[in-house]
Amino acid sequence: MSRLTINSIVLSVVLTLSLVAAGVTFVAPAAAQEDPVQEDDVSVDGSTVTITTSGANSISVSNLPSNATVSNISDGGSYDDEEGSILYADFGSGLPDTVSFRLTPPESAAVGDTVQFTVDGEPVSLNVVGTFDFDIELQKDATVTAGDNTTITAYPSNNAENSVSDALLELTVDTNGDGEFTEGEVVTSQTLDFAPNESRASGLTYTNVELAVGDYEYQAQISKNGQTTTSYTTGTLTVSEASDQPPEETPSVIEENTVAAGGSTITINTEGVNSISVSDLPTDVSISAVSDGGVYNADEGSILYTDFGNGLPETVTFTLTPGDSYADGDTLDFTVGGTSVTLQVTETSVPEDIKGDVTAAQYNAVVGDNGELNAPNLSSAINSWATTGSVNGAEIGAPELSALINYWANN
Repeated sequence: MSRLTINSIVLSVVLTLSLVAAGVTFVAPAAAQEDPVQEDDVSVDGSTVTITTSGANSISVSNLPSNATVSNISDGGSYDDEEGSILYADFGSGLPDTVSFRLTPPESAAVGDTVQFTVDGEPVSLNVVGTFDFDIELQKDATVTAGDNTTITAYPSNNAENSVSDALLELTVDTNGDGEFTEGEVVTSQTLDFAPNESRASGLTYTNVELAVGDYEYQAQISKNGQTTTSYTTGTLTVSEASDQPPEETPSVIEENTVAAGGSTITINTEGVNSISVSDLPTDVSISAVSDGGVYNADEGSILYTDFGNGLPETVTFTLTPGDSYADGDTLDFTVGGTSVTLQVTETSVPEDIKGDVTAAQYNAVVGDNGELNAPNLSSAINSWATTGSVNGAEIGAPELSALINYWANN
């Protein structure tokens, strides 16, 4: 080792010891940072940008597009529109965990473009997405026994001509009765994707309700990128005390408690509400003859009935046909307006003499709940067919009715 090398090493050691004595601290290289911005998208009409500060004393946003609009700057941030920059600073206690501002892309920006800037030197690129334009209707009443679960149905509608992904739907209950709905009172949520102009029914399940007996107001809201739409109205959740005694009999949300293996009409009591939904329908059943403009979504296993003008009629119907996997005595479960429904599958056989002339669904529609082919049921079926072309939701024609009448007359 040369004398020059030895002198260099000694000089380095002396310099390091001097710096340590002076109070200079050496730190390891910083670990890779997380994305400084929480969002991936920005709405073409403007939305909130949220920056994670990690408690720093200051943080800067730079290189904002000159023709973008910046507003609603939080926490005393200072905006320089000429430089396209925002400076957040608090050299006392440090910045909060997040700071934010509202960013509206330039008028020339289109869906699919990007908006780029930097946060403390870290590059950020946000995708420009379409308008966030939603309405929400809400189930008006729900009941639950303390300690049980309840499902409340919300009806969000995407009014925009563009799709929306990862929208957050939340149910909030005013648990302290102060008339306000806060972030801490959100009891359940789900993330949803919407096609353009799509409406749907979404069941929000509040599990293990640990509230005192009484009535509580609730509301739903849907949000994305700082844009939030709240339900037009609130609903009332009634919490009752758990009891060992059987509950008093209350009107059922549906009139039937069985479904024929060959298919039956299901009748829903609406009580005249503006909307009601059927959800959680099994994938191995067939749905047909949905009344009153109800919309069936086979992918979601749901039916949505709505009439926000005059309200729904007292009852709405659909025909439910169990799949081949169901046998006599099996049960079939789904939800109507947030209430769980269980139907027992029954085997109703078409008489041998008219098999091939009449389907099981048509026979069941005519014989009704009492399962009898008699004069009153035939008369009612003929009148219904003459008026609507169907019987209890089942499509039927004159040849099938004639076969049934002849069989009844001969037997």
